[in-house]
Amino acid sequence: MKKRLTAVLLVALVMLAGCGGYDNTSMDITKIDVDSYIETLGEYKGLTIETEPKMTITDNTVDDYINYVLSASGQTSTTEVDRAAKEGDIVNIDYEGIKDGVAFEGGTDTGYDLTLGSGQFIPGFEDGLIGYKKGDEVALNLTFPEDYREELAGAEVVFNVKINSVKEVTAATLTPEFIQGLGISGVTDEESFRSYIKENLETNAEDSYRNGLRDGLITQIAENTVFTDAELPVNLMNYYVGQIQNQDSTMASQYGVSLEEFVTTYYDMEFDAYEEQCRTQAETMLKDAIICEKIARIEDIKVSKKEATESLESDAVKYGYESVDEYKQSFDEQDYRNYLLELKVMDYLLENANIVEKSAE
Repeated sequence: MKKRLTAVLLVALVMLAGCGGYDNTSMDITKIDVDSYIETLGEYKGLTIETEPKMTITDNTVDDYINYVLSASGQTSTTEVDRAAKEGDIVNIDYEGIKDGVAFEGGTDTGYDLTLGSGQFIPGFEDGLIGYKKGDEVALNLTFPEDYREELAGAEVVFNVKINSVKEVTAATLTPEFIQGLGISGVTDEESFRSYIKENLETNAEDSYRNGLRDGLITQIAENTVFTDAELPVNLMNYYVGQIQNQDSTMASQYGVSLEEFVTTYYDMEFDAYEEQCRTQAETMLKDAIICEKIARIEDIKVSKKEATESLESDAVKYGYESVDEYKQSFDEQDYRNYLLELKVMDYLLENANIVEKSAE
């Protein structure tokens, strides 16, 4: 599906920045009795964590990301070609999957456009079409992965494929018109666009580096924390489940499918299993939040109104909002304060940790 250019770039940059976003369901963990959930808090000062060096942003890194933006823009053109198919081409195919001599459910289609190298089909399918031309018929002897859905897991099958056409894809090019069409304030030419991209990539590299350290620290603390048998707050569990599913719903909408279709197609999971996985992830996230709140109370870590306002203003610019008021409409303010508090706690842990960078081999 085609997307608006500005939306494509903003989504990409928000993902780069590591912003998970917020839904409209309030989550105020500061009001719960954390001591009723923690029996023994793991040691949180003087921890040692080993990490990879922070990513260095080079001109090649910027080039790669610009190529991604051009590709993701949807401004591509296709030309039918009279040659053998290669990776990156779009082949229009008819196919039928045969298992034990019988066509199996979901294994047949006609007039399907497949980008070779996209990974949409099981291993061997797309590679097996490389080198064939329009009109060719191919029999692909393949084996489904062991972790595929039960009725096909590990199954040996034959896909009979007819190639109807081969199209070469030409990506958009970086022109002043393309850049100006993104609508980024102050970005009008290649030089300013490259500077804008590099700045965001460097911010992302720093965020990713610190997030990796934070994750490592909270994991260590959680592993040494003993929780009570008290049931975790249902409203907060539902909040975190909603956060996870909202992110996946956003991805699904970008592909033009429902959440259920997205989960089945891109995660290759039954929806019941997906929901159970969400609850498991939500439990981990909630326990981490409870640990952070416990440490905040012990160390008297707080977020002032001034800090929250300054962060709001900075994030509004960072994520491309026209005003702070517009940005504030996308989340609950108490959630934002809690988010900032958690960051302050994690920064406190970093300040009191021993960080060891792995040496480059």
